Amino acid sequence: MAASSSFFVWDDVMACVGAPSEAGTPWHVDEGPSCEKRTLVSKQNLNLEVYRWPRAPNTTRLGTVILFHGIHVNTRFDFLRLRSLDFNTSDENTEGLKYERSLIAALNQIGFDCVGADMQSHGLSESVATEYGYFERFEDLVDDAELVCRDAAKLSGNGALFFLGISFGGLVATSLACRLEDWRKNAPRPPPIACAGLVLLAPALSFEKIKDRPVNALVLPLLAALSEYYPTIPIGDRPNSPVYSQFAHAAERDCAEPSLSPHKTGCYVGNLRARVSKESLDAADRLKATLVNDRLLDDVPALTFHSKLDTMTDPESSVFLASATFAHLVYTQDVPGCDQMWHKLTQEPGADVLFQHIADWLVDVAKPTPPSDAAASRIQQDY
Repeated sequence: MAASSSFFVWDDVMACVGAPSEAGTPWHVDEGPSCEKRTLVSKQNLNLEVYRWPRAPNTTRLGTVILFHGIHVNTRFDFLRLRSLDFNTSDENTEGLKYERSLIAALNQIGFDCVGADMQSHGLSESVATEYGYFERFEDLVDDAELVCRDAAKLSGNGALFFLGISFGGLVATSLACRLEDWRKNAPRPPPIACAGLVLLAPALSFEKIKDRPVNALVLPLLAALSEYYPTIPIGDRPNSPVYSQFAHAAERDCAEPSLSPHKTGCYVGNLRARVSKESLDAADRLKATLVNDRLLDDVPALTFHSKLDTMTDPESSVFLASATFAHLVYTQDVPGCDQMWHKLTQEPGADVLFQHIADWLVDVAKPTPPSDAAASRIQQDY
């Protein structure tokens, strides 16, 4: 039976490094003028919260970008813009999230619809357990993502679908792209949907550096047993950075009960749970073997960004993807204005520059007929 999504504060939530919350500063979520919400029911009979941001009026339809958020956060938290990290338009009187200057706004303005779902046990979606940030099987997340893509394709009139995943969402997005390509190449009938292009931001396709951290190295030999007998227990260690402390502060402020605080999107600030850790490591290993042995993504245009300063996911994730596919790898250190970026590539200073690179690449892959009044690949400065 599906558990209620009303379970956002528990004893095992562990405080992250960051400035103390300021009770006098309001937290506000601005989803934009046209955000649409719907609920889909998964194979496990869980309600999944889905968000859709239609393209801007008077733009040429280029396709739909499916957004895959990272672990322990949600669609709005990863793809709207954190006010506290947007130093260009910092509002000292308000914290929270905004549509303005977000990646979603940038893509909407050039003709892309954006669709994203909170993964099960994340954001406002239901869980198979009472703990937040938990799932039984990684493949359940891929099943849910396929459901969301099928629904998005119907809403868009079966237009092109592009996958965009950040961090852990990159692992889910790439796994789904491989599933669909395997179906296309080996099944008697083609799949009802396909990935027309794949964009990854600091994808979590490899965990070698994280596994080598002292605490994690001690836990790793026990992981199978912990996953089996204590699947929901938080374990391990996570890296830190000056940027992470700012991000963690925002996550702490956003982890309150959404039903009691309408402007909370729901974030979990504890460590990975044992089952989630085991399933994620196994999924990454399976994906590596699939990409090397089956070359499933050779026909899918792909672009991956990673920072050499990233301590949350291995930059080798993107190096591997580029070697196992025809993906184009871009280090943020090679992009002017992005050399100090860490991991939260949709939020940190320099994100606006990356948004432009992503938009230009997607427009090129979509190969639309550009509007006559402006180049489709340019983002206006006031998005």
